[in-house]
Amino acid sequence: MEKCPYPTCCHIGAIITKTHCRIEHQMDRSELFNKYDKPKRIANRNTFIMGKESRYASGTVYKTNF
Repeated sequence: MEKCPYPTCCHIGAIITKTHCRIEHQMDRSELFNKYDKPKRIANRNTFIMGKESRYASGTVYKTNF
């Protein structure tokens, strides 16, 4: 997941789309990224999909026997 780099924007998504940049900030994505830097990665998308956030939160990975 990424957070939009615009200072007052709280948009979070898998990617920051061209549509978001154009509608919310009236800029192309490249203009926005050049002016305010790249989006900040706040979490790995697969972490939420696979339910690994609880296992990795404490820094330990549980081993399972299959």
